[in-house]
Amino acid sequence: MRRHINIICLTLPALLLGAPAAAEFADGEAVMRAVYEQARRHENQSAEVELVITDRSGRKRARGFRLLHKILPGRTKSLVKFHRPASVKGTGLLSETPDGAARATQWIYLPALRTVKRLNADDQNNSFVGSDFSNGDIAGRQVSRDRHAITARRDGKIYIRSTPRDAGDFYSRIDSVVLRDILVPETIVFYDRSGAKLKTLANRRVRKIGGMYLVTEAVMTNHQSGGATTLTKRRIDLERAIDERRVGMQGLRM
Repeated sequence: MRRHINIICLTLPALLLGAPAAAEFADGEAVMRAVYEQARRHENQSAEVELVITDRSGRKRARGFRLLHKILPGRTKSLVKFHRPASVKGTGLLSETPDGAARATQWIYLPALRTVKRLNADDQNNSFVGSDFSNGDIAGRQVSRDRHAITARRDGKIYIRSTPRDAGDFYSRIDSVVLRDILVPETIVFYDRSGAKLKTLANRRVRKIGGMYLVTEAVMTNHQSGGATTLTKRRIDLERAIDERRVGMQGLRM
């Protein structure tokens, strides 16, 4: 079974449970697998999310959306549905990751055109509604998509270098610093195909909710554009069941 790390732990779920014994972390893949497994304690996860996009001149734009994340037998699904501002209201992004798939399948709903478009690989690398996150970042990245190596262990942190198995991947490498005790990534640095530093995700705030450690504030800084996007999660609900139709085509079009 292939596994994925949700960037929004991202950026969107994040991690839970107590840390496994150090002996379980014999290599980088074991660390990343543990990060993934801890994010699955609650099958239903929802939150209100605010994006604040800041350009290199300091101008800010705010966007708000509802996030639904549901773990189902054989697959994981998530839906982003924007409710503000008016320019993006009704826009939706649906992601589905079947167990064993190389990457998520994604669809975007554009209310002005009343149409659903399936995203191809290039579309998934594009900006998520003008932010410094990509559409693919929102869906999450498969653990098996990369080779993971531990480069250091110090001060309660595990340093991981992840190298894509596909030479044509959008990223040439990803460096993560994982907090050992709670298995939450403190930072994730992404490098472009030329090997230059592209962007850094910093998880600034973490809360323990329902036995899980959840990232509630994260900042993605784009080193090449000079912009940054802050993502803040509020009104987190891990108890209320999410109808599968709400994380499907019906929910995408609503």
